[in-house]
Amino acid sequence: MKASSYRQSWRKLTVAIFYGLCLGVALNLFWIPGRISAGGVTGLAQVIAIIFDRYLNFSIFGLQITKIMSPANLIFLINVPLFWIAWRDIGKSFTIFTFITVLMSSVMISALTGLKPITTDPMICAIFGAVINGAGIGFALRNGLSSGGTDIIGLALHKRMEITVGTVNTIINAGVVLMTGFLEGWPSALYSVVSIFISGKVLDVVYTRQQRLQVMIVTDKQQTDCVVKSIQSSVEHGITVFRDAEGAYAHQSKVVLLTIISRAELGQLEDAVHKEDRHAFITGTEVVQLDGTFVEPQI
Repeated sequence: MKASSYRQSWRKLTVAIFYGLCLGVALNLFWIPGRISAGGVTGLAQVIAIIFDRYLNFSIFGLQITKIMSPANLIFLINVPLFWIAWRDIGKSFTIFTFITVLMSSVMISALTGLKPITTDPMICAIFGAVINGAGIGFALRNGLSSGGTDIIGLALHKRMEITVGTVNTIINAGVVLMTGFLEGWPSALYSVVSIFISGKVLDVVYTRQQRLQVMIVTDKQQTDCVVKSIQSSVEHGITVFRDAEGAYAHQSKVVLLTIISRAELGQLEDAVHKEDRHAFITGTEVVQLDGTFVEPQI
């Protein structure tokens, strides 16, 4: 058990470094050169850094304030109060690894500062920065991590309301885009909207925990109890059992099981079913609307 826990911790640390690298590349190679706002806490950090660079550029004990108020440092500082929300509403382990992820993000952004940009074309910068960042956030969330900022708010709200993390991020980003428009011009704000929208969509595609599936399992009557127990030990969801079903081809007695799971749990469910019945038939369809109690998978 300890070895498994250590492996999981190392895996999360690796994912945290990977996300930090994604954000560092997106910010330094695409967003900053293209004058695009990342949105969320990263975008807010960009806005504050621009304000200090243009209007509040002074020295403290010989140190330029812009060195302190850099996007990398500001991302960490803004996230500090949000750690409390994560600790209270999401979980202690989640918060600890989120802290590590945010720290890695700040380190990677600082390390990659000064890289020569590939292009300054705003549309290219908006699209590629969004894809890289959205994929990084989604991959982090799939592995039980958060990039911090609006992701924490999005996860906290997703636990209480029928709203996706990507949608929450998009709504919160509106204020950041407005500030970007005033500072960098409205064309930059419009390109930022494109970037934020793409990032949210990529996040929703990669982060499958919030996507729900209705799964139907057709199994042999004799193996029903074993299959049900195996599923219940793997995923924490209710199962509806339809007995006395009959296969039209061989006229064999079958049982149909119906359950709702998150897309991220599909692999676990398939393994649990095939452990007891290798020939079970499994099909899944996306749930468009759900009214009732649904146990969210643990983060």
